[in-house]
Amino acid sequence: MAQKKKNKQIFSKEPFRKSKSAKRILTKKSGKIPDEAKKGTIYLALGSNYRVKDEKTDEFVECILGGTVITPYENINIAAVGDRVYYQTSDQNNQAVILKIRERHSKLSRQSVKKSETEQIIASNIDQIIIFMSVADPFYNKGLLDRYLISCEMYGIPTILCFNKIELMDMDLIKEDLQPYQDLGYSITYISMEEKQNLDEISSKLDGMTTLVTGPSGVGKSTFINYILGEDVLAVGEISEKYMKGKHTTSFVQMFDVNGTTRIVDSPGLRELAIWNFDKLELQMYFKDFTGYREECKFTPCTHTHEPGCMVKNAVEDGEIDIERYQSYLSILETL
Repeated sequence: MAQKKKNKQIFSKEPFRKSKSAKRILTKKSGKIPDEAKKGTIYLALGSNYRVKDEKTDEFVECILGGTVITPYENINIAAVGDRVYYQTSDQNNQAVILKIRERHSKLSRQSVKKSETEQIIASNIDQIIIFMSVADPFYNKGLLDRYLISCEMYGIPTILCFNKIELMDMDLIKEDLQPYQDLGYSITYISMEEKQNLDEISSKLDGMTTLVTGPSGVGKSTFINYILGEDVLAVGEISEKYMKGKHTTSFVQMFDVNGTTRIVDSPGLRELAIWNFDKLELQMYFKDFTGYREECKFTPCTHTHEPGCMVKNAVEDGEIDIERYQSYLSILETL
């Protein structure tokens, strides 16, 4: 119960004061940090401000990046939610300074919207990802789903597919439509936040894990996280009737403690996910349904688009590979 009060106190209000001006931050691969530097984990990233939880005291500290930050990574956002850091307290403005980003064991990233040649980290050091969508209002997007799955496969992060609002649709039709993902071995859970169906099933999969919940806007992510935390710490938006797409209720990434061993990360609703640093010929490796067919193609390498003797195309024509999955492959291939 004490933990819930702490979550509400920290995150329900405006998190940070506005910075007067942006400062250029330099990075270097290595360097010495002061002996008095402390260890912590970033729980909230908002602009140039960060909220770090101290590893020893469990207290939250408001931080900014130091003028020079030690990090082995080259991303558009030097620090991200989930990053383990070294920081140093300062007497100035009661604000601490992040000095070093420690090694990441996992991450989910995308190509930056503003700088296409740069990687943007969504969150790091996560154990699993819940791709959260709805069966209606708005209807799930298989193309976006496939992009998420490729990113998760690329970084080796276990994935759970969660579909909300099952009270709105004939579930026999939905399950039939999503059967190809079930056949590929993906874990799928169908829930209703409105009618509280199957919530224990999905909640049990969070125990002892740091879980990133991601997906498009308007599908119920914030409602789900509020349910997990047992209180309304996140704003809940309404669906835009004009475009049938959710309005953004989260514009920054933040992490919450569910209990002593379980954490959940909320991310902004994404209508698209541009895959970062991906080669065209690599793409087929992350479509598991192509395995067993692509190895038998007449030509190597084969893009599975126009080449004669392509066994992947033959498998699609014979109904052995789902045609929508193949179309998704072609669509993503065209953007790389």
